[in-house]
Amino acid sequence: MNNIEDIKNKIKESTKDNLDELYEELSSNIKIINNINFWFKIYHDYVYVKELKIQEREKRDDASFRKQVKEIYNNCCMITHKIPEVCEVAHIYPFCDSNIDDKYNIDNGFYLCKELHSLFDHPNYHMKINPETRQIEFSDYIMDNINMSEYHKYNNKKITLTQNNIKYLKMKYDK
Repeated sequence: MNNIEDIKNKIKESTKDNLDELYEELSSNIKIINNINFWFKIYHDYVYVKELKIQEREKRDDASFRKQVKEIYNNCCMITHKIPEVCEVAHIYPFCDSNIDDKYNIDNGFYLCKELHSLFDHPNYHMKINPETRQIEFSDYIMDNINMSEYHKYNNKKITLTQNNIKYLKMKYDK
């Protein structure tokens, strides 16, 4: 059966004897149509999700975010003042938990040397920046570790923060 008119004509021409045959043929066509609909929906959903990811990627502005955060801290670690070659931009409130606006808000960024960035992001908060006192706080694990002694001098160091930095720090530690 190729189209609706063919189906109508077959039904008109049918007799009681060939109704079962016609029913089987129609059922088979319905199964094919349902199968096509099923695969079309999967394809449509795939294209839709892919398009959303493309739009999300277009909204991302990683390079601009990194550049602006680096400029705020004069291209050196905000704590150790190490040079840019050993530093990276860190999100205060985690990127994966942020909405699109917070992900690229420069107030949600610090410029830290790689080791401090790792300690800052560590789930056990080996390095915290207290939003109330604005002081760096290292965990006992770091303070008791002789291999980390180069960072001991920064424990309780007070740093300059904006009100928005403080907002993101509170979000980080309250989650």
